[in-house]
Amino acid sequence: MISGIISDRCALFGCVLPTLALASSQARAQNIPLGSHVRVFPLAPAQPSEGSLAALSPDSLSVRVGMSSTLTTLPMDSVRSIDVGQGVRASHGVVLRDAGIGAAIGIGVVLIAAKAVCSSNSDDLCSLNAFVAAVPIGVAGALLGAHVGRRDQREQWERVFERARTTSLLVGPTAHHGFAIGLSIPFGSGVAAQ
Repeated sequence: MISGIISDRCALFGCVLPTLALASSQARAQNIPLGSHVRVFPLAPAQPSEGSLAALSPDSLSVRVGMSSTLTTLPMDSVRSIDVGQGVRASHGVVLRDAGIGAAIGIGVVLIAAKAVCSSNSDDLCSLNAFVAAVPIGVAGALLGAHVGRRDQREQWERVFERARTTSLLVGPTAHHGFAIGLSIPFGSGVAAQ
């Protein structure tokens, strides 16, 4: 009796939790404002459609591609994921990386120059002067590197919809007005990075 209740509850949670996760993901997708800059990845291995969201329903979504008036409509069953653009800006990681490279180059140049100049005389003052000079030049290199990193601005994306990984049959049109049938079988533990 008790084992029957436990197995019924496990079966219930085994079905309910994935359904709630999918419903939550679909609810987030339904809250995308029209006109948002979106990137839609189809289930089939194809290039994502990127443009302005023109229409969204539980069954389909329409994207106005680029600056043209071309409207691409996709059934939601054929959508793997949807990303919403968060604007064009520099990544913090890129800025920090470039600042670190600039600092390393600045300090490295001073230390190499000090090694060449101080090798002929064994004065401790020469090494101290090189160390004192390395600090401001390293800071200048870091500032210059951060400035270069801030110039590398790219669209930042937030994933608002991702379909659960399942085996599925794909049926739809091709780019050259043909017809395609495919089978999608997920392997591995996660979705490949785009």
